[in-house]
Order: sequence, then structure tokens, then C-alpha cells
Amino acid sequence: YALPMLLSALVPGTGEIVTGHLWNGLPLVAADVATWLGYAHFQSEGDDWKDTYEAFADAHWNEARWQTNLEGAAAAAPNPWDSYWDPASPYNCDCSPPYIPRSEDEREYYENLGKYNHFFPGWEDWLLTYDPESPASLRRQYVDMRIESNDSYESAHTLLGVAGATRLLSMIQTYWLVRRDARQTSLFVEPVTFRGAGSGMRLRWSF
Repeated sequence: YALPMLLSALVPGTGEIVTGHLWNGLPLVAADVATWLGYAHFQSEGDDWKDTYEAFADAHWNEARWQTNLEGAAAAAPNPWDSYWDPASPYNCDCSPPYIPRSEDEREYYENLGKYNHFFPGWEDWLLTYDPESPASLRRQYVDMRIESNDSYESAHTLLGVAGATRLLSMIQTYWLVRRDARQTSLFVEPVTFRGAGSGMRLRWSF
């Protein structure tokens, strides 16, 4: 069993093929090829969207603008943004989660820009009357790009699960086929007693 099972774990369908079950193995080989092609596609698509939204943020969100607009919002109180400015806090922002520069943590930096209200004043189109959910807002466009990227990565992750399940299925099928073949070809010689004719030997196989 060892070699066919190992082959099935590496490439689904190959264990079946090497044990003589071509038509049991070929569909699994084809499915595995399609799975990895799909994985490569979605992983690449996720990377492309990630590059796109990071470049978009770099072009339209700015730390200096964020600081200036936070201070301006505090001076123009009341408005939805006036409570965030606090010169006694890091980066002059009484905000949670706190601001994390790109140089310290890129993942958190790019996630936070589109996620939390206190960072929205850094967008190029921000106003005191800013609607961050408007389809025309830069922040909403940015978030939509991130969603596209995350959806693509999620599809790639799902296909990894499919690849694992296909390998398990192939190993189970290979084991069953090898066992079935062994039973079909098992030949036994056994003593038998015939009524009225004495004893003798006969051949028997299991299936």
C-alpha cells in the first residue's frame, strides 16, 4: 500500500493509476490540476488588488494632511471629527486604535486608513461634511479595492482546502481499490469432504 498511498497524497489520482485503475485516477488528476490553476489565479488576483489599493492610498492619503485636518476639525467644532485632536496624545490623536506608521507595520497601516473614522481626515477629498460611505469618496473606493483583494485571497484559501480534501479522497479510494484487488486475486487451497465420496481439495478465492 505504501507507494500508491504516498503518490495519492502527493498528486491525487496517481495512486489509482499506478495500481491499474486509470479511469479512477484521471478525474482526480484533472481536478487537482484545475484546483492549482485556480489557486494561482486567485492568489495573483489578490496580489494585484493589494498593489492597486496600496498605490491608491499612497496617492490619496497623507499623514501631514491628516494632522492638519484633525486640528482644523477641532477648531471648527462641533462636527463628527472634533474630538480626535489632542496635542497630548501620540500623533496628536486621541484615537483607538492608535496611528501606526507604514514603516512600523504596513498591514495595520493600510487596514486602518479605510476602517476607522479618526483616520478619514487624511483622505484627499475629506471635508467636515464628509460621507465615508459615498461611492464617490476616495475612502469607499479604497475599501472596495481591499474587499476585492480579500475575496480573491479567500477564494485561493478555499482551493487549498479543496486540494487537501482531494488528496484525502484519493488516498481512501486507492486503499479501497488495492484491498479490493487483493481480495479478488486471493486464491486458497482448502480441504473438503464430499458426502459419499470421501475427502479431497478444492480451490477458493474471495471477492
